[in-house]
Amino acid sequence: MHVAVVLVAVLFDRRALTLRAVALAAMIVLTLRPEALFGPGFQMSFAATTALAAVFGVMCGMDVVWLPRWLRPVGAVVVSSLVTGLATAPFAAFHFNQIAQFGLIANLMSVPLMGTIVMPAAVLAAVLAPLGLEMAGLWIMDLGLRWILGVAHFVSDLDGSLRHVVTPGPEALALIALGGVFVVIWRGGLRWLGVAPVMAGFLLWHVAVRPQVLIVDSGFLIGVMTDAGRDVSKERGESFAGG
Repeated sequence: MHVAVVLVAVLFDRRALTLRAVALAAMIVLTLRPEALFGPGFQMSFAATTALAAVFGVMCGMDVVWLPRWLRPVGAVVVSSLVTGLATAPFAAFHFNQIAQFGLIANLMSVPLMGTIVMPAAVLAAVLAPLGLEMAGLWIMDLGLRWILGVAHFVSDLDGSLRHVVTPGPEALALIALGGVFVVIWRGGLRWLGVAPVMAGFLLWHVAVRPQVLIVDSGFLIGVMTDAGRDVSKERGESFAGG
């Protein structure tokens, strides 16, 4: 949906990456699927896009002549990876009980390849598909995706790549999200009032404790807290459940 809104903006010669475009895409998604609001996919996607639109909107008015022209694309990748990582970290931690501590490294090693090789190769495959020659593009895509998967495995195998956290009550994430949105969309000095609910949300998260009993939505996994840690009813399955 983000891509569709961006393409429409480009067709009408409008700025593609703006907070209004993000809001429009969110309204369309929530009109068609209102239940998506509580899903990690919607929350992480729009958190990342909103943060990118806000940060690069500010950067557009900054003078970066001190940065060499050849280094600016690298700087853009670093900033975008850092911003999206910070924006999505609370939602990933809330839903999956873990934080990828080396996500920035993985993004820096993968994002440029995705934009310069994988996506153009996908377009090439789509263009050549009517002629039955799509394998040329798919072969190039395969090379890029193999690299990206290799980076994922390399980073995930590093010591300390994942940090496990406790899932707090929903009010903690709500405070963090609402405070962050206030900082982004408000104009003037009053925007920094949004920092207060963000700090309150992290404080609630800090004092949260792991539940004594865990029952996943499907009902196929039950966990009970013991002195040795979480004792679950089966060793495998429901890998995203936690608490």
